[in-house]
Amino acid sequence: MRQAATDNISAASSGSQKPFRKYIYGYEDPLLNPEHHINVYRCHNTTVRNYFTDQPDKLLEVCWESGDDWQKLCGFLGVSVPAEPFPWMNASAKTISTRPTTSN
Repeated sequence: MRQAATDNISAASSGSQKPFRKYIYGYEDPLLNPEHHINVYRCHNTTVRNYFTDQPDKLLEVCWESGDDWQKLCGFLGVSVPAEPFPWMNASAKTISTRPTTSN
């Protein structure tokens, strides 16, 4: 079983996520069972949040879609905000756009 997990992780890191998804979810395509896929995703997020309950300074949750950017990321890491714009990527269009960073 351990070797299968290693093989699946290797396949996922090489570009194919289907074996990895099958190992985690039991199937390769999330569209085959979206309700289960979403439930596993939410359960994982809850488990991670619960793990970090006593150490909130160790977990950063971001939502790039809602505008989180360099400010939030760099603030969490304790580093300066870069001069270049945050590299917003629209994966469906395969384009990179730049939005002005906001000061919070």
